[in-house]
Amino acid sequence: MEYFNEVPFEELSFNKKGLLPSLIHNEDGVLKYSSPYEISWQSLELLFSHNTLRKKLSDNLCILISDLQNSEIHIARIFIGGSFISTKPDPDDLDILIFWHPKERINNRQELEGYLESNAHLFDKESISKKYRIQVHFHGLLGPLDTAINIASKWTILNSHSREYDCLRGIVSITHSNLNNINN
Repeated sequence: MEYFNEVPFEELSFNKKGLLPSLIHNEDGVLKYSSPYEISWQSLELLFSHNTLRKKLSDNLCILISDLQNSEIHIARIFIGGSFISTKPDPDDLDILIFWHPKERINNRQELEGYLESNAHLFDKESISKKYRIQVHFHGLLGPLDTAINIASKWTILNSHSREYDCLRGIVSITHSNLNNINN
């Protein structure tokens, strides 16, 4: 099983319910990949931006990422879940979790509080939802790694369950290196 290695576009396919499976096995039944699937930006667009509405949502995500990257934020990884990661023709929005850290070094709690206060507009979930149709959760990589792993695990569990079909579904993630290529 490969963990956080990019899954080739050809390996991802939807089940009969229109969802990515939470596990991908090889022809011998051996586990090959498990959700979240690491994909490229190009794979995201090929798999999930196949109509005007979906293209608009992925364009909105691209704009949000660019806005954040052009500010004081370094994005390490984005997890994407919800109905956008399905064959549903008209998803309401995108559901994402962004792992980030400041571009500048933060030395103490006082500097962190000042940083967060001066950049609060970047983390305004309500305005992001209205402007981009994206339900975003932010997690700053500012503390112990186990905290980030815990947050990712909880978000993944919540977004890996399809309420419509009462089953598990796959989600995807895109790393910083793949986010550098979103405008190409």
